[in-house]
Amino acid sequence: MDIIIYIIYLSFGLKWTLTDTTRQFLIAFLSYLVLTIILMIILVIIVVLLLMSLINSWLDFFCHTLGWISMCS
Repeated sequence: MDIIIYIIYLSFGLKWTLTDTTRQFLIAFLSYLVLTIILMIILVIIVVLLLMSLINSWLDFFCHTLGWISMCS
């Protein structure tokens, strides 16, 4: 929901600062939209990699430190 409000806020801000041509507004709005989507994809990838690292650390701890052989493969 916050993303939608942010995009609407950006579009109104761009509409008021640019000249009245629709093409300039659409190009600027779409470029901001694409940049926002790319940023979200990068953030999702970083979170997934961090979670994978955390799970690997937990498995190493359980397998090697506590000696839970049943969890190790």
